[in-house]
Amino acid sequence: NTELDAARRASDAARSYGDAIIESVREPLAVLDDTLRILRANAAFAANLGIPRQEIVGRFLHEVGDARWNIPDLHQRLRALLAKGEPLEGSEVTLDLPPRGRQVMSLSARRIPGGIDRAEQLLLSIQDVTAHADMTAGLLASSEQKDQFIAMLGHELRHPLTPITHAVYLLRKAHQDPATIELLDTIDTQSQTLLRFV
Repeated sequence: NTELDAARRASDAARSYGDAIIESVREPLAVLDDTLRILRANAAFAANLGIPRQEIVGRFLHEVGDARWNIPDLHQRLRALLAKGEPLEGSEVTLDLPPRGRQVMSLSARRIPGGIDRAEQLLLSIQDVTAHADMTAGLLASSEQKDQFIAMLGHELRHPLTPITHAVYLLRKAHQDPATIELLDTIDTQSQTLLRFV
């Protein structure tokens, strides 16, 4: 009986230790059971969702926040993590989180091995990557605009260069003066150089 009490105290101490770690982490964390019911959620998790913690703990993940976490692919991947140990790392989902609006969240999860007194659990972490996703989208849009500008610039430069090269050709046929030929050669060389660039 003394050994059982000692084991219980050790288990309670380990649980308190784990709870303290989860609470101290700034990143939103939740502990889920094997049915994806939320057993624990830190303050950052509740704040991130904008939902009081008492409305989160004890509920299934897909029920939380007006079912905004009812994402079949996410649930499938979390179940695969439980069944086969396939890690979930940096899986991005886009959610509408009132009052903030569209948010891009990066999700990671790890399996917590079970023990004699409990089944396996999952530790789910959430990171708001909206700013990074918006910046990436902005950079891609800027790159596309740059490409369009360069294409338009190339077209606008090629358009007047074509008649210039034709005029040089015709002027060479009409003039045999060495000074004029030298000037036409310079014009032709510079025109060809520009044509190579565009």
